[in-house]
Amino acid sequence: MQNKWLLLSLASFLFLTGCVQQKVVDEVNMIMAGGIDYTKENKMEVTALFADYLPDRKIKNTTLTVSMRRDSEIMDYLDRESSRPVLMGDMDALLLGRKTVEGGIYPIVDTLQREADIPSRLQIAIVDGTAKEVLKGKYSSEGVGKYIYELIEHNSENRDVPRTNLHLFASDFYQKGNDAFLPIIKKVKGQNLQIAGVGVFKGDKLAHEIPIQKLYYFKMLVDNHTRGSTDVQMKKDSAVMNNIRTKSRIKADYDKLTVHIHFDVVGVVRRYTGERANEKVLNEIKKTLAKQIEEECLSLLKEFQDENVDPVSIERKMRQQNRNFDKKRWKDQYKEVKFSISTNIKITESGTVE
Repeated sequence: MQNKWLLLSLASFLFLTGCVQQKVVDEVNMIMAGGIDYTKENKMEVTALFADYLPDRKIKNTTLTVSMRRDSEIMDYLDRESSRPVLMGDMDALLLGRKTVEGGIYPIVDTLQREADIPSRLQIAIVDGTAKEVLKGKYSSEGVGKYIYELIEHNSENRDVPRTNLHLFASDFYQKGNDAFLPIIKKVKGQNLQIAGVGVFKGDKLAHEIPIQKLYYFKMLVDNHTRGSTDVQMKKDSAVMNNIRTKSRIKADYDKLTVHIHFDVVGVVRRYTGERANEKVLNEIKKTLAKQIEEECLSLLKEFQDENVDPVSIERKMRQQNRNFDKKRWKDQYKEVKFSISTNIKITESGTVE
């Protein structure tokens, strides 16, 4: 009886195996990273980066660049010029050149959403320049795609870049009441890449840029800090505050056109230039940082009003918290909104004293 069930199971396994299309890594071109650069009117260049795994475990990056109309099927063109079938299932990063994001990316986002093989964890970034140039660089022995993915992930988890990937970006892109954003990367000396800021979209076009110096405060407005640091400059001395946790609450009053944002910040003082970080000094640090957060965040919110972009989702908060929200009037009302900010800071410890 047991032998009978064993034979049946083996036969079923062989039958199912025969029905599955086999794809051997050495027989396909797996795209690890891609780039899109708009060139002439209605034309674009698509660059695909493939990883060849060598016997000594090193990775050799090869690129394929094809030119096509902006409304063309990208995979069709890549397959035509590739010696092996092209797959996107292991794609780590997609780079969009500056001309691309200025020209409109709706067809690109629409394609990404419809391609079932593309992972939702895919990191998308704007390139200060061309995506083709960045993808042809040499940055890491582990491969360009993985390097770019880890660069963005590290700066999201440990620094001041808000969390982003294909899933989060597409959600913001299609959702009413807020504007999507992406990190901006650029090449620097010595064949390296770095985060240069964040780009905010209006519709499907880049509308505003936030420099790296303001990302600590931008992340407070749109995401919860789990790490990150900022300098606190007092009258005589200075300190560095490392975040452990930051949370925000937004209260929106449509009738009065007011928005109050409250931050709860928990952190540690990692550096202080004075002699001793006693209780009096810690209170001064908290007071100075609270004022700093208020001024910088209010400045960012004013920028967004002037540029008519809403990455903080103020419109969505107004919709959710007020039944009498008037969509038709909101475009003019947004610039009239008055913001206020309060901050509660808790310092759990003070570290190195210089």
